[in-house]
Amino acid sequence: MAENTGRSKRIGQYRNPRLRPVESEWEWQLRAACRGTDSAVFFAPTGESRRERRRREIAAKTVCISCPVRVACLKHALAVREPHGVWGGLSETERQALRPASA
Repeated sequence: MAENTGRSKRIGQYRNPRLRPVESEWEWQLRAACRGTDSAVFFAPTGESRRERRRREIAAKTVCISCPVRVACLKHALAVREPHGVWGGLSETERQALRPASA
């Protein structure tokens, strides 16, 4: 029991403070229009047909179009080279098209 108590004190603490997430870099997510939306709208399930994918992406982009943090979301996806899903109103294929050919 005492050992478990010691572990719970460490939750959320980092041994190296330089590895701690920078809150200001992520706070934009709190204002995202997609917050609380089922992630299945933004990410393709296994075996999704082209028609289903197109419908899902339209639904996701409909959420993104009025999002107050759309630009920050897209910048994040491009910076980390997010390989999946709709981010900032763009699909993975659309984001790949924005990258330079040499990248």
